[in-house]
Amino acid sequence: MNLAQQSMVYAKPNYPLLRGVTFRNWPYADRINDRYEGFVVDLMNLIAKKVGFEYRLYFSPDGKYGTEYNGNNINGMIGEVFRNRADFAIADLTVTDARKRYVDFTDAFLENQLAAIIRRDDAVGLRTLEDLVTLNEINHRQELPPTERQHLLTYGTYKTGATYFHLSKHRDPIARKIFEWMFRNPDALVRSAKEGFERVNAGRYAFIVESTFAEYLTGIYCNLTMLYDTRSLYPRRFAIALPKGSPLIQSFNKVIRELKATGTIERLRRQYWINRCSHLDEIQPFNVVVVNNFTTTIIIIINTATSNCHTHQQNCRS
Repeated sequence: MNLAQQSMVYAKPNYPLLRGVTFRNWPYADRINDRYEGFVVDLMNLIAKKVGFEYRLYFSPDGKYGTEYNGNNINGMIGEVFRNRADFAIADLTVTDARKRYVDFTDAFLENQLAAIIRRDDAVGLRTLEDLVTLNEINHRQELPPTERQHLLTYGTYKTGATYFHLSKHRDPIARKIFEWMFRNPDALVRSAKEGFERVNAGRYAFIVESTFAEYLTGIYCNLTMLYDTRSLYPRRFAIALPKGSPLIQSFNKVIRELKATGTIERLRRQYWINRCSHLDEIQPFNVVVVNNFTTTIIIIINTATSNCHTHQQNCRS
């Protein structure tokens, strides 16, 4: 890794120098004016100060988190740590059994569930992922010609990543339906958070991500809302990856536990997860009536109250 592509984040004379790999995904990490900033950067600064080291960061060279390929190979940030190119990986990096084959993980510093980001005007009558799946099945039933289906609401997630892989192995009927839909419709998958966000904003698309990321986006873009996973399909834990047998794991875990116990991590999270749209988050009452007429299913959604982002324009971003 070229030193020009790295940046010293936390420096202290006579401290050992570590190399860390991260992932460009705000609010977790980004490089702004040649400085790495974000939630996980601030978190690592606290760990470095308490453990006693300085470090440099660089972004995942292939733009991936860490997925197995060709049997016993691993790419992304996990591959960087596994091949000893990095001493640690810190990002919105999910702990999985597959990744544990290559690296050790610290205790989790964030825990969350799945959620779907969707435009508010596309989410009328929808509250959960299960609602989304049910509506999608009705909208895309076989008797409808493709020309009528192409402009209906659909959903997807990252093309490669822990969510897609986990859903492929899940036995829950809703998880199976989500995966099977995406497997049959690969165009519903995206390569990056930016692409997923843009598709949501374009309308008629829901982007399935971890709930902390959904919470962040829906807190600053008031035209968006989130659908919740009430079935706990994929409880996700974000942790720091270290090489197998790393002597750092005990000291890292000690600091992470201390920061969680004192509420420091939660206070740090609140500095980045700012909700400017709380005035729109009150539950809007609605009734859903499903009418079956042999070959046709009609969903009638009756709003008993509405909320318009434009009435709070000073607080809304799009």
